[in-house]
Amino acid sequence: MSGIDKKIVTVSVTGATGHIGYAILFRILSGNLFGKDIKVNLQIIDINDEKIKAALSGV
Repeated sequence: MSGIDKKIVTVSVTGATGHIGYAILFRILSGNLFGKDIKVNLQIIDINDEKIKAALSGV
C-alpha cells in the first residue's frame, strides 16, 4: 500500500502521561495495535499542568 492509499485512524489517549497511557502509546505507534499499514492521527489529552507538559515532551 502506498503512503497516499493508507487508511488513517484517529486515536485519542486521555491521561497520556500515566503508566497505562505511556504503555499504550508505544503499542499504537509501533503498529502492534492497528497494523503497520495504518496511519495514526494521535490526539494526546491530559490536564494543563507544568509537570504534565514536561512529561509529554518525552512522549
